[in-house]
Amino acid sequence: MIKFRFILIIALLQISGMVFSQNPLNQPAPTDPAVRIGKLSNGLTYYIRHNEEPKERASFYIIQNVGALLENDDQNGLAHFLEHMAFNGTKHFPGKGIINTLEKHGVQFGRNINAGTGHTETVYNLSDIPIKHEGLIDTCLLVLHDWSHFLLLTDGEINAERGVITEEWRTGMNASRRMFNKYLKVLLEGSKYTKRDVIGDTSIIKNFKSETLRNFYHDWYRTDLQALAIVGDIDIDAVEQKVKTLFSNIPAVENAPKREFYEVPAHKEPLYVLATDKEASSNSVSLYIKHRAPEASEKTLGYLRNQTIQTLFGMMARDRITELLQKGVPPFVSGNIGYSEFVRGYDVFLVSTSSKPDQDDLAFKSIYTEAQRIYKHGFTPGELERAKTNLLTSYESRYKQRDKINNDQFADDIQNHYLTGEPLTSIDFDWEFIQKILPTISVEDVSTQAKNWMTPENRVIVVIGPDKPEAKHLSKEQALTIMADVENSPIEPYADKAVSTNLISKELKGSKVKSEKKLPEFNAVEWTLGNETKVVFRNADYEKDQVSLVAMSNGGSSKVNDDKAASAMMLNAFIGSFGVGDYDATALKKALTGKKV
Repeated sequence: MIKFRFILIIALLQISGMVFSQNPLNQPAPTDPAVRIGKLSNGLTYYIRHNEEPKERASFYIIQNVGALLENDDQNGLAHFLEHMAFNGTKHFPGKGIINTLEKHGVQFGRNINAGTGHTETVYNLSDIPIKHEGLIDTCLLVLHDWSHFLLLTDGEINAERGVITEEWRTGMNASRRMFNKYLKVLLEGSKYTKRDVIGDTSIIKNFKSETLRNFYHDWYRTDLQALAIVGDIDIDAVEQKVKTLFSNIPAVENAPKREFYEVPAHKEPLYVLATDKEASSNSVSLYIKHRAPEASEKTLGYLRNQTIQTLFGMMARDRITELLQKGVPPFVSGNIGYSEFVRGYDVFLVSTSSKPDQDDLAFKSIYTEAQRIYKHGFTPGELERAKTNLLTSYESRYKQRDKINNDQFADDIQNHYLTGEPLTSIDFDWEFIQKILPTISVEDVSTQAKNWMTPENRVIVVIGPDKPEAKHLSKEQALTIMADVENSPIEPYADKAVSTNLISKELKGSKVKSEKKLPEFNAVEWTLGNETKVVFRNADYEKDQVSLVAMSNGGSSKVNDDKAASAMMLNAFIGSFGVGDYDATALKKALTGKKV
């Protein structure tokens, strides 16, 4: 979605038939008119959209605003368990009926039929369904209908699934998961997130009473917390009528428990956690700075503008880090500075680095110095203009390819709109706005946002690495000392070196075409040049705004001496770091600003 601000003259600007008032940033973003949104009397919300990519296919989602955080202590893991049970018997599809019925039409479990449970939501999907089969739309809607309110939850199926969940817990409990569980308790200290890890407590999974699962189901799987998303090559009016007919008979739950918002407590002093594991193979240091995210009602045009600044910030910070990694011996393996979504209702400013063994201090000092360079000096006009150009190019490409966006991408946007109130704007709207708004964003705007993100409160330092006696990990005292030293040290502004955009310094003489051969089976033509190079050209107008070039020469690593064979085989992995001609990788990236290569 596009993010922007208006200068005074834009008070007179008319976009998409809408004239903005004197305070346009407070206006809500317009919803995509191609999406039909409605709500039944029982509280169930539905979104229906026609889309022909691909033709004669559709995707069907039921989005439940229900996740692991809603579990009681004796239900730890049952939100995820319930997701499994949705495939083990419903009113109209007993046993494995859902999977067996849909597989007859070439639909595969895992690829087309799936679900996922998180802390705050559970989403079921039937994706890329071949709806040309007679009655398959009705079948898919009936599946969603049963997932809404009609799970059977028999004792036999519940008991059979306990072992499946336990095995999933066992196979998923690797080094990354064990360390995550440890640092999450500090990262989200004082919140219910630290007590629910979605997969749950195996002692509860093995021993809970069936009625405990049914209680969770009846409390939370209810129409006022559910939305349908149906996107595909469908008749919107016909599908809407089917939804109304089929889903209106689902009763609303009376005296339902309140769906709470789960706070993450604020803290003034920085927190620290060291999470190690004997099987860990890498080291990292991360600084999290937590912020409350805007409420759904605050996600106006002004919110969209701030999101654009956030995107530009990320692009420019990423370019600086990439440049640092390409100079001499880099101080870290990888790095990141950016602002993004965190958990429901919260965002995070993240400064993180993957370090070399026993070099946590060097890596963290280097990445934190870059963060402070941004904090103190911001970005240069040249950096911002390149980021704007590249962002504009990406939106232009998306606009030109708007008829190639698949059903599940639209369904993802719908999910975000329903669960968190993200604006559900159209691609046409996005493209018009990005052209008008980017020129109004200045380096000062980006710097102001960066300062708002890099606050002293709600900071958490997370250090991760192998559990070895000889390993040296950054302590809390060391991390705080590094941060204080960097903040109090003079840091030079970033030096942005201008480069020429002309990559070719010599005249290209070309070659005569010796012969031409038609390739009708590929709708292509083959030209043989004077130096015997063969060129095959095919016009692919279905790929709008794209040209694909592939060059190939026989031989490869087989032509080099033995002592260079290993290097030759690794060439493809490193070639992007070498640049081209007189341009190193950094200069080449600048020269290619606005070009998709």
